[in-house]
Amino acid sequence: MKATGIIRRIDDLGRVVIPKELRRAMRIREKDPLEIFTGDDSIILKKYTPDDFSFFAIGIAKTLFKQLKHPVLICNLDTVLEVVGREDLSRELNGRRVSETLYENNMKILGGQAESGSFSPVEARKDIVCFRSAPIVNDARDIFGSISLLGEEDSQLCPEDQIRFQMSVNFIGDQFDEV
Repeated sequence: MKATGIIRRIDDLGRVVIPKELRRAMRIREKDPLEIFTGDDSIILKKYTPDDFSFFAIGIAKTLFKQLKHPVLICNLDTVLEVVGREDLSRELNGRRVSETLYENNMKILGGQAESGSFSPVEARKDIVCFRSAPIVNDARDIFGSISLLGEEDSQLCPEDQIRFQMSVNFIGDQFDEV
C-alpha cells in the first residue's frame, strides 16, 4: 500500500470524499461499485469486478476467436484479463494495465460517440493494434470492461461478424444486470 499524504474527515452521514486526482488516476467514475475490505486498523476500497466476469468473458472470447479468426482481448476497467488466440501475447499481457486510449474509447462508445478506430490497447506495446472494441455494460449502464479484436490497422469485419461481435459483448453485459 502506498501513502498518499491525503487526509479526509468523515461527515455526519459517515461519508468520505475520494479526491478527484485519485479517482482519475484509479479510473473511478461516479456510481462505480467499490468493494470494502477491512484489516486490523485499515479500510481498503477496491473497484468491484464480479468474480464470474472472467469466466463468462473468456468463454465468449474463445467462441469469438473461432468464429471471427481474430485474437480477442478481454479487459476489466484497468487490466488485461486474457488474450484468446495468441498464447504468446496472453502470457505477456495478462495483468498489464490497459491504455488510456482503450479506456477513453470505451467511455466514448458508452456516451454514444463513434469508436476511435485502430489503437494500441496496452501502454507497454504500441505494436499491438486493436481494430474493434466495445465496452461490456449492463442495462443500468455500469461498465465492467471491454472486448477488443486484435489485428492490422486496416482489418475489417463483415456486417455479419460485426453483429456476432456486438451480440457477444451484449450477452456478457446481460449477465451482470443485477449488480
